[in-house]
Amino acid sequence: MNKFFLVGFISLILFSACGSKEIQKPIEKKVSDSTDIRLVGVWEGMETDYQKLGMQKHWMQQRFADGTYVIMFVAIENGSGKRSVEYGKWWVKDGIFYEQCSSCKKSDSYQYSFLSDSNETLKYKLITSQEKFADENYEFLEFKVNLK
Repeated sequence: MNKFFLVGFISLILFSACGSKEIQKPIEKKVSDSTDIRLVGVWEGMETDYQKLGMQKHWMQQRFADGTYVIMFVAIENGSGKRSVEYGKWWVKDGIFYEQCSSCKKSDSYQYSFLSDSNETLKYKLITSQEKFADENYEFLEFKVNLK
């Protein structure tokens, strides 16, 4: 029950934070050489203790076909939560996923792979980041949110 409440809560906050951004469904063709169209859409994920020991982080991200994104985070630490919203650009080059927030000078880079033929589960492994992580082997999963 708590998981469903949390997912609903995150969804509500993310879509209210998006303002005038419209939900875009994936296009069946490749948009550009720097866009893996399979990554376009709404994705959710969570991790515990990777970025900071004792902290659990949940997020929902919408990647648009034009190479922009919006992501809403909820971080839970010591029983209290904090939310934040980030905007930026994303792209793929030589099979590596890059993401750069609008207030960042450098991009983060990840190896990524789909764990299912349906392209609805993604695994990421950090290559480089501006952030310092509690665990240097930062990996996480994201799951596609179907908005049908």
